[in-house]
Amino acid sequence: ILAKDSDESSFLYLIKDITTSQSRRVSILIELAAGNDPVVHMKTFLLFSRPLNANLSNVVSLRHRENEVGIISAIVHDFIARMGHIGEHLFNFWCHRSLSEALPEFGLHQLLESTLARFSEDYQSRRLLPFRLQRRFLDISSYLVLFDRSSLIDHLHQNLGLYNLRDRSQGAVCLVLRTVSVNYTVFIYIMPHRDIETAFDIFILCLTRSENINGYIVEEGFQRAHQISAVILFSSMTKVSSMLDRASSNIRKMKVWNTFGLGFAGAGDVASMDYIQELRATSTNVDAINSGANEELTALLTDEGNDFHLNWHEVFASIRNRGADFFLHVIECDQTDSGTDYIVYGRNDTFLDISFDAAKRVEHARVLLKALDSGNEDASADETFHEFLLFVLQWLWKDTEKEFLGGNA
Repeated sequence: ILAKDSDESSFLYLIKDITTSQSRRVSILIELAAGNDPVVHMKTFLLFSRPLNANLSNVVSLRHRENEVGIISAIVHDFIARMGHIGEHLFNFWCHRSLSEALPEFGLHQLLESTLARFSEDYQSRRLLPFRLQRRFLDISSYLVLFDRSSLIDHLHQNLGLYNLRDRSQGAVCLVLRTVSVNYTVFIYIMPHRDIETAFDIFILCLTRSENINGYIVEEGFQRAHQISAVILFSSMTKVSSMLDRASSNIRKMKVWNTFGLGFAGAGDVASMDYIQELRATSTNVDAINSGANEELTALLTDEGNDFHLNWHEVFASIRNRGADFFLHVIECDQTDSGTDYIVYGRNDTFLDISFDAAKRVEHARVLLKALDSGNEDASADETFHEFLLFVLQWLWKDTEKEFLGGNA
């Protein structure tokens, strides 16, 4: 029986009938209690029922009652002395606490660390328990070339849904990844190593269903059998490494994105084709011409006969010099073949990317979206296309008006 009281202490109650005679029922009750420290306290209670037969209570002699109490006491002491599985209950209790919604004040790191200190992996491997808890060290120095561990943790915290993580921090950082390995549910606890700044402490808690995971299986693609527990461990650590690979790549993408976007400090820092190509490679691209996203804009971009008399250089110069309500800045980059690229940043955190060849014809036009975004890509791209079309039409109107007024003058 699991229970909680008002101060978030957790209790586990174990009850077993010791003996049932004609006169009464006797049971032993064991209470396991854990509060806001990693220590579990145990109390044992002996429960006597009232006489099962009320008529016997008047005829049973005092000596008989004393003998009955003595026999029961001996049975209870013998039961407690031979109750070796109490350790297993304690282990299961601690593992249950790590999965509960109410976190202990001392945090999961200390709880899991204390559990393994009391119940080693060797102890667990020799018993059929509903949990298997393992601990490993993960060196992350290879990820920390462009950022530190705190930046990596902040990124994971800010993008929990992206990585299917849960935040179980309580005093200290703790992120939990739930996965499945060899048909077993596994919870992976990811925590900063206390002493090493370039490492994570990883706890792997497998719900074994009290099945033997010391056995061997042959996985598809492998010729040798591997121990199930080792496969679960390897799979879990691989998933963490893969997640960190992805997070590292995303942090780099965001750094490049911010360099061109909100963190833009001047064209001198980014106006090279290497940076432009990296921005394109780390973005989601929505084509303006072939996608049919905006037919009016496509007509302007593919105006090979220049029927609209568009001077694209002046259009982008107008955005750069006079500004626009939607577009914040323009980055111009000359290509090696005398073509020109324009990267225009919008208020909706997107880029309009237009490339011209040496003859001033549009080679490509697209919107660049954050690769991390999901669900609103089409709306963001449509907004950028629409705002650019409006700006170009306004520019055409003003240019035509200027020519008309100049001609009349």
